[in-house]
Amino acid sequence: MSEEELSNSDLELKVNENKFQIKFVKEKTLNLEEKNFSNEIKLKEIEKKILNLNTELKKKLKQINKNFNN
Repeated sequence: MSEEELSNSDLELKVNENKFQIKFVKEKTLNLEEKNFSNEIKLKEIEKKILNLNTELKKKLKQINKNFNN
């Protein structure tokens, strides 16, 4: 059946199907954006922890070097 032969009800079904698909894609996109935002926050927290650990390790290394050189 060609597009021209589709009845109004068939066309309405296709339109509704397309609307549903658009809605689904929009919802999926929104969910992915929310997950991305959440992951960005988690990443920043991890980066802060790493920076803090690096700072602590540098302090410990300085103390070890100081103790070793004395």
